[in-house]
Amino acid sequence: MKPFLFDVLTEIIGDATCRTVGEIGTHKGGTAQQLITLLAPRVDQITYYGYDVFDADEVDLEFHKKERNGKAPVSYNTAVSTLRKMQNKFNNVEYKLFKGFTTDTLITPQVFDFVYIDGGHSYDTVKHDYSMVKDSKLIVFDDCKIPGVRQNIEEIKEQGIDVEMVKTPSKHIWAVIRN
Repeated sequence: MKPFLFDVLTEIIGDATCRTVGEIGTHKGGTAQQLITLLAPRVDQITYYGYDVFDADEVDLEFHKKERNGKAPVSYNTAVSTLRKMQNKFNNVEYKLFKGFTTDTLITPQVFDFVYIDGGHSYDTVKHDYSMVKDSKLIVFDDCKIPGVRQNIEEIKEQGIDVEMVKTPSKHIWAVIRN
């Protein structure tokens, strides 16, 4: 994540104690690295759970187009390398990576202290991802301008759930739910 965006995310997280961190859309692990660097010093143990298709070896361009994925496909090993560096830097870091579609890898509800939803951006994918992490303490949706994400946020609001919309100086918009 660009540093100026991560500064805003840092404000959203505040002084929260996060022992379990989920990220849907791990990609290379750059945001994971930033989150672990921020959060690991606050806790005795932190576990990062990362979900991504990790399909650099067998790219499905139609899938990426449907999901409005703007980043180039990446391999599982790239994320592993980033997270191993974090384990070497902090002795309290564990990680678990899940390769594949979240409809196949995130099939039982999970509760995280913090979760960042930035995987597939189709309506169905975002709806599924949120349904699996909706009881997490702090949920941040990325790319709220994309129709599939925006429609899900509107439906969540219609359910009476308090959603804070955070607009960055660069016009990036996140939706934040605090449980």
